[in-house]
Amino acid sequence: MSTKPEPAAPGTAIVSWKEQMGKIAAQAASSEAPKGGFLSFKGGNMSYDDQPIPGNKMEVIVIDFLLENGIFREKYNPNKPSSPMCYAFGRDEEELAPHQDAEEPQHTNCKDCPNNEWGSDPDGGRGKACKNTRRIAIIPADALTKGLEGVRRANVVMCKIPVTSIKLFSTYVNQCTSVMGSPPFGIIGELSTKPHPQNLFSVNWKPLEKVENPEMLEALYNKYVSIQKQMFQPYPSNEEEASSKSSKKF
Repeated sequence: MSTKPEPAAPGTAIVSWKEQMGKIAAQAASSEAPKGGFLSFKGGNMSYDDQPIPGNKMEVIVIDFLLENGIFREKYNPNKPSSPMCYAFGRDEEELAPHQDAEEPQHTNCKDCPNNEWGSDPDGGRGKACKNTRRIAIIPADALTKGLEGVRRANVVMCKIPVTSIKLFSTYVNQCTSVMGSPPFGIIGELSTKPHPQNLFSVNWKPLEKVENPEMLEALYNKYVSIQKQMFQPYPSNEEEASSKSSKKF
């Protein structure tokens, strides 16, 4: 009796290796998928990873946000970014206090800190020495067009808005919750920058559409839960930041 193996059916070998290639490509894409980044509003121009956003406008979903306070040793220098010497973030303004990793805590809490009082800005004027902002996590709204998996795999992009644009963001959040009856992660919104006569530019938010699909809302809620560690990520120390910039990577 012959032990010679049966020949493979025509085309079977080709299909097999093509399937394997597809699986390997999918695995590679998953392993090296972008892990998020930072959206910049520098000079009123929106950019992501140094790539300009066309028209300074995009549709997004605000997954989460925190109140953030921060004070720096030196004036802002775009060529020498640094971490704040004291900072705090949280959800309740009354409970904000310096983060445990802050290098030089300025007070036991933010509410009573002299640097958080109007008129404390060392450059003069009625501003504060400690800058109040928002730490905001967004995903592109087009993630919804890719189904539940699209939401799960969507890159979470972080951004911070200027002090002068906080009221605009607060209005947006109130529109989502009070008018549309949803947390911000259940609303598709428009994010844009526009010239402003006093503040150079403003960061604007406009609610567009409520997400109605229950399964999609659940996916967005799960996204909210999954990024909590990222939301509360402390700043690196200035020593660590300087070290990371001077190190060589191959």
